Amino acid sequence: MLSKKLDLSGWKEAQYLANQGKDIRDALTHPSAHVNPQTGEQDKVAYIAHIRVTVVKPILDAAVGYGRQVEEAISNDPKLSAPWLYE
Repeated sequence: MLSKKLDLSGWKEAQYLANQGKDIRDALTHPSAHVNPQTGEQDKVAYIAHIRVTVVKPILDAAVGYGRQVEEAISNDPKLSAPWLYE
């Protein structure tokens, strides 16, 4: 069991995943034609319709960076404990 606590507040990757990454994840996982009353737009439909490599690549990069940081924070060598992060 992990006995260390991680403070994610200063991790750019965690912040990016929690914001932009979550928006894309929500749109793909729970698609909806719901109209955002603040913007008048169908946000989830727009996210899905505009998915491009240029949108997804930064999310993937943030996820890899986050994985490396977590592995290092729990005193693991990510190249040994999570080699897929380097493939």
